[in-house]
Amino acid sequence: MSVAQRNSGLVFVAYNLMNGFTDAGIDNACHIGSLVGGFGMGWLLARPLESEAREQEWPGVSVALSAAIAALIALSWPLTHPSPEKLAARQFRHDLRPFVDAESRAMKLTTQLDQQRSHGTISDEQWGRRILADVLPLWQEALDDVVTVQVSSQPSIAAVKHALLSHVQSRQLGVELSGEAARDRDKAKTDRARRVLQSSDTKANLAAKLLNANP
Repeated sequence: MSVAQRNSGLVFVAYNLMNGFTDAGIDNACHIGSLVGGFGMGWLLARPLESEAREQEWPGVSVALSAAIAALIALSWPLTHPSPEKLAARQFRHDLRPFVDAESRAMKLTTQLDQQRSHGTISDEQWGRRILADVLPLWQEALDDVVTVQVSSQPSIAAVKHALLSHVQSRQLGVELSGEAARDRDKAKTDRARRVLQSSDTKANLAAKLLNANP
C-alpha cells in the first residue's frame, strides 16, 4: 500500500468516526464494527503485491472462512438458546395478546363515539349510555385478560402485570364515571373522571416502560 492510499484511508476513517460522534442520529457502533470487521477480513484475505509471492498457496481464505463460521455460531447462540428470563418475557408478551385486542377494540369504539358526539350525530346522554353499554364491558374484558395472565417468579414480570392491572382498573373507573357524567349531566363527576383517566394514562406509560425494560 502506498503512503497516499494509507493516508487517504485514515482520513476517511477519521471523518466517518468524527461524524458519528458529533451527529446524534448516527449510531457509531455500526462504523466501529465495520472498521474492525473490515480490518480483520482485509488482514486475513489480503494477497501480496509481488507476483512471485502470489503464486504460493495463501491460507488466508481458509482462516477467514473458519473465523466467519465461528463468529456466526457465537452470535447466533443467544438467539437459539435464550435465557430463562427472555423465555419468560416472551411468554408473558404472548399471553397479553387477548388484553391488547380488547384494549384496542375499546379505544377504537371510544374514538368512534367521540367523533359521533363531536359531529352532533349523538347527544351527550346517548354518548354516555353507549359508553356504559358498549365500551365499559370491553375494559372489563381487558381487565379479566390481565388477571388470567400467569407470571413467572421474576419480579420484573410481576411488576409489569401489577402496573397493567392498576392502569386498566383506573381506566375502567374513569370510563364508567365519564359515561355516568354524560348521561346524568353531572359536572362534578366529569371532573373526577378526567382526573382518573389522567392517572390511568400515567400508569399505562409506566407499564409500557416496565414492559420494554424486559428482554
